[in-house]
Amino acid sequence: MPQRVLIVWERGGHLGHLGKLLPVAHVLRAAGYEVVFGVANLVSVKPVLNAVGYASIRIPVALPGTKSSFGGSAMGHAEVLLGSGFSDGQQALAGVQAWYSLLVRVQPAAVLVDASPLALYVARCMGLRSMAIGHGFDIPPQNLKPCFAPWTDDAHQRMEAGARELQGVFDQLAVALSGHWGRQVPTSMDDLFDPAHCFLCTWPELDYFDRPGLTPEEASSYEGPIWGAFPGARPHRWPENSREGQRSKVLCYVYLREKHFDLIWQTLAQAGADVLVIAPGASEDVCQAVRAFKVQVINYSVQLGSLLSQCDVVLCQGGMGLVSMALHAGKPLLLLPEYMEHAVLAYRLVRQGLALATARLHDMTVVKDKVERLLGDAQLARAAGALAEKYAGYSPLLAAEHAAFRLLE
Repeated sequence: MPQRVLIVWERGGHLGHLGKLLPVAHVLRAAGYEVVFGVANLVSVKPVLNAVGYASIRIPVALPGTKSSFGGSAMGHAEVLLGSGFSDGQQALAGVQAWYSLLVRVQPAAVLVDASPLALYVARCMGLRSMAIGHGFDIPPQNLKPCFAPWTDDAHQRMEAGARELQGVFDQLAVALSGHWGRQVPTSMDDLFDPAHCFLCTWPELDYFDRPGLTPEEASSYEGPIWGAFPGARPHRWPENSREGQRSKVLCYVYLREKHFDLIWQTLAQAGADVLVIAPGASEDVCQAVRAFKVQVINYSVQLGSLLSQCDVVLCQGGMGLVSMALHAGKPLLLLPEYMEHAVLAYRLVRQGLALATARLHDMTVVKDKVERLLGDAQLARAAGALAEKYAGYSPLLAAEHAAFRLLE
């Protein structure tokens, strides 16, 4: 009977996380392991996993109403953990018991964890082979912790308070659990996310945070982003009749909402761009409204490789999968961040000259400026091209293989 690997994915909307997890799962399955996915949202994820032959189970999640004293978006990693099962000692112990019961039932030989810190904590306590995998946002740097929104008035106070609150929970857990599991119990956030138990599937240029003081061995954990064909994605080519003239081809990948991007479509149309919008899951009514701007829209998943090779520039909300694919193809980017994770990445890439970004989608002056620069900024194009040249020989499949081998070593 083959050994089993459990791949856990807890936090994160949409299905983008599967873009990096499925290639690793394929490598593990090819190596003879039985792969089981543990996910929080079985309703949306199970059909996708069934289509490629993977079993899936529901995982424990933090109970409604059990969160830290901080409201709104998390200010830093401490608040992320406080809202992900570490809200207080009592609730964390209940979560530990739930995860322990699941892991005893599943009996995995190894656990790969994406955005589920309590799962990683319990796997580490039990002495299982375990590793956190991520593009960087869910893997906090050691020692100095970054603030997601340093411009906020109470940022410093919240960061300090969150760190104290979280460490108090770790201390309570250590008192309760060390008698059973001894020194295997992680005693802090840095201990939990020890680089030996983390796999950064990104490039340094695309990391969300600075990681000062990395040893050469730790720095080598920058294995590169992982992406692959999404199950059920259809082949699609730019319509032949759109190739007339010298119109810039703009590939857009967004989650459409009524009127949210109307100034973007209006400005692109006025610039004479040839626009293709990929909006998986969008309603037909919303798609029709966008098509009124003479924009092509499809609302199902497509294979992006050929479209990236045909387009001139890319516009998206900032998911790491498409961002890394676009930059690997040398395409200039305009990012329209929706979540904090998108905003942090956009800030990092803009500072390096690798992308443009704005969240001011209802300000015509700003939108017009960003679109004009996206279509005509030679410096932006050179920066994207230079990064593509640096990583010209890069293979996301090789990174997936490295992730699988590191998990099992």
